[in-house]
Amino acid sequence: MSERRSRRELDKAIRREPSNAALRVERGDYYRERGRMHYASALRDYSDAIRLDPDCAEAYFGRGLVRVQEGRFSDAIRDYERATKLNSTLTHLDYAEAFYNKGNFHGSMREYDYAKKNYDKAIDINPEYIDSYLARGTIHGMKGEDDRALEDYDKAIDINPEHTTAYLGKGSVYEVKDEYDRAIRDYSKAIDIDPNFALAYYSRGIAYGSKNQYDRAILDFAKAIEINPDYAESYNNMGLSYYRKGEYDRAIQNLDEAIKIDPYLSL
Repeated sequence: MSERRSRRELDKAIRREPSNAALRVERGDYYRERGRMHYASALRDYSDAIRLDPDCAEAYFGRGLVRVQEGRFSDAIRDYERATKLNSTLTHLDYAEAFYNKGNFHGSMREYDYAKKNYDKAIDINPEYIDSYLARGTIHGMKGEDDRALEDYDKAIDINPEHTTAYLGKGSVYEVKDEYDRAIRDYSKAIDIDPNFALAYYSRGIAYGSKNQYDRAILDFAKAIEINPDYAESYNNMGLSYYRKGEYDRAIQNLDEAIKIDPYLSL
């Protein structure tokens, strides 16, 4: 593989051959790889390449990559669609990422059906796209579709049995279903994989608390705080656990600490 040319070399080459679309793509790649401050120059070169050669798949693909980074997901998808029609050998993985990011955008706007459609499309393109399964599982969970959520988390685990977030997601679904033992099992699996996963300790503590096992809950909240000393929610719930045990001084101590960290924390 030949070494990349410098921008000065590319500028000279383009002055010699101003109608060469491939050179515009190469310079666009140069700018794109140098980050956000150079995206406008990259887009200009990719668009010039398309103007010179409307069938230049690499130009559409490069422009799609930049548009994803700019959050212009619909535009990126159109560019990827055009690129892959022109050249089926181009990778579809970035194409899937555009749908995934578009799904995240719709999710942030609480447009959950639109979000799910985009995650579906990302998975159709790349069936091994773990993040899309996790995100779709979250959407199913928010819509009360617990069994579908569990299916997505299980699929993520099939792809990567060491994926802690998938076990955390499963645990959260079981917790909503009041199946606390199953929730604890999945949180514990996440902790086995990553003993420094503060959120897993916190979540398991909540599940233990729901079973009135306050001593175990307190141990988990304390571990979460050991990992993250500013974990206000853990102080808050440890205080509530002490309160339910009738240890009011310890309850006040931990609730005060939670308020110091986050004065707006709701009980």
